[in-house]
Amino acid sequence: MTVKCLVTGRVFTTLIKCQNPIHYMAYKVHGISRRMLEHKPIFRAAFDQLNKWLELMGSDGNEIVIFVAHNAPFDLRVMKKALEKENIPFPANWVFQDSIPIVKRNKPGLPSYALGKLADSLHCVNKPTHRSASDVACLTEILKKIFGNGLREVAKGIVQFTFDL
Repeated sequence: MTVKCLVTGRVFTTLIKCQNPIHYMAYKVHGISRRMLEHKPIFRAAFDQLNKWLELMGSDGNEIVIFVAHNAPFDLRVMKKALEKENIPFPANWVFQDSIPIVKRNKPGLPSYALGKLADSLHCVNKPTHRSASDVACLTEILKKIFGNGLREVAKGIVQFTFDL
């Protein structure tokens, strides 16, 4: 899991120790092995760490936190399933925004909106590797190309898009 604060530029990242075996195809895609997860936090601990990090970034738990992800419905399903498994309510102040509609509105007519293809079409330096940190770096670069080079411009653009301002 990797989250970047668009106000401070700071990044929270951690692997999460899963309880189930890692399927071979998942290993082939992400390159994450069981051994890499041995000393990593389980989901509940990672969730707690994320909330503490969000507090450090200025969230008091009441204001809206927007998570932008490429193909966000997938990430939202995974997050909700993990929260349900731990009997943790989904935070009422969390909003997930899919970056695909943002890119489609601002860069219509591209041959593909897959993250890697977007990185190529938009001549990004950062390339996605199916690891959260590289994917976040790539998505941040794409959003900067859309909204402006500063993180505050990106944050403003995302808020305007998310709430149709």
